[in-house]
Amino acid sequence: MGCEDHVFTLHTAINYNLGSGYRNVYALFVDLSQAFDTITHAKLWEKLKKVGLSTKFINTIKNI
Repeated sequence: MGCEDHVFTLHTAINYNLGSGYRNVYALFVDLSQAFDTITHAKLWEKLKKVGLSTKFINTIKNI
């Protein structure tokens, strides 16, 4: 995803929240492209499972 996608997402979140009557909007953009690139991913998934994260959540992270 690029900068245009982030701008669109932020714009949509602001419009939605202001239209719903909320006064505050919080946003966070994280670049995970090189996160954990020095660890074997299979070990990372196993560790996350051992600490109690659901398989559904782990699969979501894998898909990112």
